[in-house]
Amino acid sequence: MPNFQQLPVEEAMAKSSAKSGTAQPEVTQEYLSYCTQLKEGSGGRLQSTGSESIRTVRKRLAAASKLARRELVMKQVGNELYFWLKAPGREHLSEQLTGLYLAFGLMLVLGLWLAVQSAADRVVQVFSP
Repeated sequence: MPNFQQLPVEEAMAKSSAKSGTAQPEVTQEYLSYCTQLKEGSGGRLQSTGSESIRTVRKRLAAASKLARRELVMKQVGNELYFWLKAPGREHLSEQLTGLYLAFGLMLVLGLWLAVQSAADRVVQVFSP
């Protein structure tokens, strides 16, 4: 008969996601705790040590945030990684500008179409018997 033990879902996901060559479950659990400690409006900073590069820290934090189903914004400054929860509904500035450019382009096309239509109506009025 198997032995049953109830676990938090984060721990079960962390321990079952370990593939060969990845971090030990303890390390994954540590990074999961970084993700789950974050509250709306707060952030965190991780500093790389000599034993692991900032790239490794970033990859582990990204994997843990995916497991925790929390979308993080991460910014690297030197050997430090700053991170915070991505605000729902907030778009990047370039995405906002793209939307504005599309709206402006549609307005311009519509204006040109109305101008051409108006000019065509005048030509028809002038040449109609």
